[in-house]
Amino acid sequence: MFDKYNKTQNPEKPRNLPTSLRETFESFRFYRREFAENGVLMDVDTSNYSARQIFHACHGRAPGSLEETLAHQKYTGRELFVAAVSSDEFQQKCVQRFVASFPEKSRMVFVHIPKCAGSDMSTHLIGRFPSLNTKIIDTELTDKMQLFDAIKDVSLEISISDFVYIHGHTHLQTYVDWGVLRFEDHVFTTIRNPEQLIVSQINYVLTRMNSDETPVPHDTEGWRKEFGIADLSMLADQNAVNNLASKILRHRGVVPANVICTYLGDGTSHSAISRVAMHNVEVTNLEKYHKWIEQKWGIVNHTRMNESKKYISIEDFSLEDRNYIYEITHHDQRFFNHVKQRLEVLGTPSLTGVEILTPELEK
Repeated sequence: MFDKYNKTQNPEKPRNLPTSLRETFESFRFYRREFAENGVLMDVDTSNYSARQIFHACHGRAPGSLEETLAHQKYTGRELFVAAVSSDEFQQKCVQRFVASFPEKSRMVFVHIPKCAGSDMSTHLIGRFPSLNTKIIDTELTDKMQLFDAIKDVSLEISISDFVYIHGHTHLQTYVDWGVLRFEDHVFTTIRNPEQLIVSQINYVLTRMNSDETPVPHDTEGWRKEFGIADLSMLADQNAVNNLASKILRHRGVVPANVICTYLGDGTSHSAISRVAMHNVEVTNLEKYHKWIEQKWGIVNHTRMNESKKYISIEDFSLEDRNYIYEITHHDQRFFNHVKQRLEVLGTPSLTGVEILTPELEK
């Protein structure tokens, strides 16, 4: 009986080193998290493999120099493979290369405009579809182990799904430049009243600065330093909070102008409208949001993920600050009002592509 068991359950021979990007991503299904970078390609036969093969497998290209071509004379195949998948090039191009490696999968691409219920929606969708957060390509925000974890998860999940969900704070034009928006793919976004968006962003920054997380998150530490917050007790004083909110408001790196139109276009309402039509983007607003996700995905559990503490409201800002808010949201206001009017005319919870156009805009 023991001999029979050995014959029927004989372990396979060691897996081979990948030869393509798809095989490389699929190899992460066997990545062992507990061994960190040493968990890449465990029990894989890496003998007699050239640097050229590894460059094609990890970067989809040939080596860039003769020295790189002959690198296997100095290092083992496994060392070269680990170095390749740990490189900035592999990380920074990971999302676009991953989706290109699985062309048979339908792509759901979300343009996540900050403070527009995007975190709430993604919380629901990442539990339903294989997903990639574009944050993983940022080498300052995502370390290599987090990158490997993300690739392992999506590589396992995509094997049992016809879809891949791509999300993160990434502009529409970036997705276009990556070449991930095909005719048959679905791209969508959510927007909100620009004035409310600005106030929500400031409340978010105040909430993060008052966080008691340990270790201190990167954004929390940076904002505390940027705005000179040494004593968190000041956030209990409403006057101090109002003054700090005014300071945050005028920091263009934290509160940029016309953020909606910048994510969807070049910062102008005309460009945002044009590109929504050109790339068949589905758009809804926060007023229609819950009805939209219920109709589209059957999501009936109304949540408010990533909600910030309300330190300040629009009424707490001075007249000068409110005038400034109007100035830096002028194009967003025009775009938001245009979408709202079109939704009312259409009588639907969202509009898609050319539905955003009116007769005068079609000329």
